[in-house]
Amino acid sequence: MALISLEINNRLTSCDTGYMEIRCAVNDYLMAKIFSILLIRYEEIVALVSSDGELKVTELTNRSGVSVQSLISNNSLSYLSIKIKGSVVEPTKDKGPYKCIVYGLDANGGLISENTSPKMLNITGNLKITFCQRKSF
Repeated sequence: MALISLEINNRLTSCDTGYMEIRCAVNDYLMAKIFSILLIRYEEIVALVSSDGELKVTELTNRSGVSVQSLISNNSLSYLSIKIKGSVVEPTKDKGPYKCIVYGLDANGGLISENTSPKMLNITGNLKITFCQRKSF
């Protein structure tokens, strides 16, 4: 069983209620401690949450209509999630290969570093025209 998983959910059905979610979830309750969870796109950090509660976001995630949620507590409940509202999705900024990384300690005090395989988030077309401007007809 992998320590961390990457989920990409595309719920772009309307400008008002649609969204895309990219989520890193820790799946291993055997980890003794988690130091940090990172979401990476094109080898650059998109968001990072650390065990001291610090949350770092980048230009991609620090814009209106983008929410970042995270939790590091019980290791099997720890996650980092980014939701992008349909009306603010920017295909050139948001598409690309994403992966997650977790750093922590195992039950014996050994350092752990595990990452997911990259998953491609494909966004085609101009979503603002497709979803948002259609409402004005």
